[in-house]
Amino acid sequence: MLDRYPRRDGMYAILPDAVAVYDRYQNRVVTLDSLGSEIWLRIDGLTLLRDIAADIAGRTGRPLTALLRESVAMTGIMIGEGLVYLAVEADLQPYHLALPREDHDPAQAEESMRESGWNDSPR
Repeated sequence: MLDRYPRRDGMYAILPDAVAVYDRYQNRVVTLDSLGSEIWLRIDGLTLLRDIAADIAGRTGRPLTALLRESVAMTGIMIGEGLVYLAVEADLQPYHLALPREDHDPAQAEESMRESGWNDSPR
């Protein structure tokens, strides 16, 4: 898991002390804890989970071994919740997943969702 690229599968908003992710499969909002939020905000489709954990460890001063273990566990939870999946190859996140919802241009987000198969309605 550490040598895979985590990819978001939910639109999100940044709250004062957490990240709230819209789970489109269960039509609910999931509020991530501090580690989940830290991982989520670093997911760009181009960075390995191992490197995300190393960045968090470096910024917080926590031991890397512990952060690797906790990052695998947290990412596993997010995968189980349907919020994240892992990719073998790096690839940019689509526009509607790359930015917090409050920063979206509505027309660009709608087009991105359509191109990604999230919104099948005609223009």
